[in-house]
Amino acid sequence: YLGWQVRKPQADFEDHAVKNPPTPAPLPTLEEEEPEKEKKEGIKGWITLLKVIGIIVPVCMLLLFLEKLRQKRIYKQMSCEQKFVAEVKRNLWILAKAGYKREDFETLAELRQRISKELPELFETKEDWNFLTEYEQYLYGEEKVSEELLKDTIAKKEEILLWLKTEDKKYYMWIKLLLFVSGY
Repeated sequence: YLGWQVRKPQADFEDHAVKNPPTPAPLPTLEEEEPEKEKKEGIKGWITLLKVIGIIVPVCMLLLFLEKLRQKRIYKQMSCEQKFVAEVKRNLWILAKAGYKREDFETLAELRQRISKELPELFETKEDWNFLTEYEQYLYGEEKVSEELLKDTIAKKEEILLWLKTEDKKYYMWIKLLLFVSGY
């Protein structure tokens, strides 16, 4: 046998192939196979998604809980003046979210006057929003913060939130959620 010569097939093989042709196996129809695969893949996808959510949600809740504990510990360690500044900033943040943001170059006294004109229901007495005046005096070094002033500032925050609740409950819930999550 030389490599360039063509071999002829053996007679036995040819006879067998002619006498017994191979029978192809029946092919599965696409209509039967596809829905089963799609159902299995869809269920596996949902199970995987539920597992991921089942891991992420408790981890996020744990992290949020730990952050809240950290914030409480820091707040307890603050001095009265630091707590006052934090509470005033929180009140200003709530007011800004409610649409009463402090304008550029607007002093706290001007903000107080503007709010008193636009929201007279929040101003029962002249001393009602004195935390803004006191904060401004504190910033300029003219005033020391007392425990009573801190309590008044916290009470004013609650009053602002109650007013917001009567105005728009959905927005109130949104603000409360932001306060909770951000720790503000």
